[in-house]
Amino acid sequence: MSLFQELRRRNVFRVASGYAVFGWLLIEIADTIFPYLALPDWTVTLIIVLLLAGLPLVLMLSWVFDLTPQGLVRTDAVSSELSQQVIRGRELDFIIIIVLLLLLGLLLWDKFNPGRSPFSVMAATPSIAILPFSDLSEQGDQGYFADGLSEEILNLLAHIDALQVTARTSSFAVRDKGMTVPEIGAMLGVSYLLEGTVRKAGDQLRINAKLISAKDGFDVWTASFDRTMSEVFAIQDEIALNVVDALKLTLLDEVPSARATDAEAYQLFLQGRTLAAERNEAALRNAERLLQQTLQIDAAYVPALVELSDVYVNQANASVLSFDQAFARARSLLEQAISIDPAYGPAHAQLGRIRLYYDWNIAGADAAIQQALQLDAGDARIINNAAALASNRGRLEEALALYQRAIKLDPIRHNLYINLALTQYKLQQFDAALVAVDRALALSPGAYGVHFAKCRILLARDDAVAALSEASEERAEWWRLQGQALALHDLGQPEAAATSLQQLMDRHADGWAYQIAETHAYMGDLEQAFVWLQRAYENRDGGLIEMLTDPLMNNLHADPRWPAFISKMGFNDEDGLSFLSPSPPAQQPGLAAAAAATAPALH
Repeated sequence: MSLFQELRRRNVFRVASGYAVFGWLLIEIADTIFPYLALPDWTVTLIIVLLLAGLPLVLMLSWVFDLTPQGLVRTDAVSSELSQQVIRGRELDFIIIIVLLLLLGLLLWDKFNPGRSPFSVMAATPSIAILPFSDLSEQGDQGYFADGLSEEILNLLAHIDALQVTARTSSFAVRDKGMTVPEIGAMLGVSYLLEGTVRKAGDQLRINAKLISAKDGFDVWTASFDRTMSEVFAIQDEIALNVVDALKLTLLDEVPSARATDAEAYQLFLQGRTLAAERNEAALRNAERLLQQTLQIDAAYVPALVELSDVYVNQANASVLSFDQAFARARSLLEQAISIDPAYGPAHAQLGRIRLYYDWNIAGADAAIQQALQLDAGDARIINNAAALASNRGRLEEALALYQRAIKLDPIRHNLYINLALTQYKLQQFDAALVAVDRALALSPGAYGVHFAKCRILLARDDAVAALSEASEERAEWWRLQGQALALHDLGQPEAAATSLQQLMDRHADGWAYQIAETHAYMGDLEQAFVWLQRAYENRDGGLIEMLTDPLMNNLHADPRWPAFISKMGFNDEDGLSFLSPSPPAQQPGLAAAAAATAPALH
């Protein structure tokens, strides 16, 4: 008997065919379902590799064994009577054909019925991005209204636990990019897109909305609304309800309703919010005026109270207000908002930020941010705040997971990758940190802080030459000078390092006292480090909240003034703090000692 005939007799060919069909089915299901489960792309690759690795073993077993009613039996041991009962030949061919037909049917159903696909039913959490609606108004001056409508629908859908909604930052970033629907879906990592148009003339509205399958661009649902401004909130509710229905979502609670207010107040609010996002002095002053007008019409409109509180905080950052004035006003507005609606998550999140960065009240910040997370678990901004708090408390693994979760919801927001990279840097996961910071650079090469973040990581990897190059690319002068001082110190150039540090002190002493303290600490000037820490304390510098897990402060940990300063800050064991003492960055032999000995005392 030839080898070919023996392979046929032992069903090796049929087993190989069945294994191929089974493998194909498994890969197709994984490729369709895994994105819904938020699993990384490499998991599908892993399944393919495992299937290929298992093929030789399966073929070897099919050569040695036959499947009989009594189980697996060695082929040579199968009797002539038993051989009539062996599952082989046409029976095995029939099984293969049935499985193949089922697979083809499922794939065709998924192709032509994306919103009702059995794969979609099996998926854990469908994902969607709300793209900015286009302004088709005659004067082209209603962009703020179209954007606001899109964002309000996004906020409604983000409260649905059965749906993963991409954050505004990423959804709006694809505007005018000329990308196809599948390209946008791939970039944002979503299965569906909601897009639309707005035409506003006086009090009249015409809104078109369309739900699209990101996989193939097919429409899942479309609708048009011809209404008046007084009905804008009902339109938002209807769109959210139709999306839930089209995706066949199973909800534990009702679909949330839009927060209604007076039509004029709503337009003023949307205009103020649009201006506030620009964050320059003129825009912030105009945003304040518009939001105050909103509250004159509806003093209980909670989104306007919270937005105005954020404007005041950003006015402090822009030196329009003192920090004391700004945070006092912001806190009053937030407390008012929470008293009106305790279930409004962004108010708790903003209050948590104030407690963390201005009050240095870690326990109070934790309580507020945890409350915000319970109310708005799908808000990437709140998750980012929770991650920052966890990082500053020394819970770095928790912070890492939270940043990764935020990135799932806001995949092209560059500062999330910077935060992730700096957390990995604190964990001494330097290779991963470089990958994350390079992603931030790819998304926003000119963003403030990104080159300085890479400089810090490279210093920790003992690559001061590359670190100096990155520092020199930094757009923000304060971080550029700091990065240059740190890198020059490691390169054994104490005079040049001192010059950069002196320039930092001369130009940015008021706002960057903590960063100046960091630099002195890293360069080994402990006396000046504590002088500038005290100055940061007197300025209520928000950077101080990071000191507990800051690797640049490592040289201070053995100094008796360190625990005394921590105590003065009000940090205590009840806050659940974990103080880190990471290994100091590697340096060339003798450079650190030489730099510390020759660097002049800077005042």
